[in-house]
Amino acid sequence: ETNTMTLICGWVDQDAAIPAETANPICILSGIKATPRADAKWNADDDLEIVNNGRVSYKIYLRANALYSFAKDPANQAEYALYPFENPDVIIGGATEKGASFSSEYAEFQDIFTLDKTIRQGWYEIDKKMYYFVDHVAVTGIQKVPSQKDLSVSLFYEFDDPDISTPAPTL
Repeated sequence: ETNTMTLICGWVDQDAAIPAETANPICILSGIKATPRADAKWNADDDLEIVNNGRVSYKIYLRANALYSFAKDPANQAEYALYPFENPDVIIGGATEKGASFSSEYAEFQDIFTLDKTIRQGWYEIDKKMYYFVDHVAVTGIQKVPSQKDLSVSLFYEFDDPDISTPAPTL
């Protein structure tokens, strides 16, 4: 199924090229807000997988009359991928803006992430690791929480990086 989502993007200023092997929308954008349609089909675990794919490309315009003449030559177009452009809406010194342009597809990307609308409280196993949640947030550090085996008994557990529960040292 294809779901429509709204992307609210804040662009990250770039002062250098992004390495092609890491180009993706996350490194170009400062954040993504995904809002699935009201009728989106969540799975039995209250998850919705999002696949975001596309291309990163650029087109650069170089304003220079000499370059315009150079780019008009089909041999130079073939060798340097420069193409002439004229912008009749911009007049510089009484003449139409002219120059050359080049472009490239920088990278293709595909990012996959999952939205999860489960409200977690208590113990949950995720990827074969146990976590304890309070108001949908995994606890950290040494905490006294209900026992995994008997919820009527509270014990100390150590939730260390990455929030995996292990029995705490005797205090």
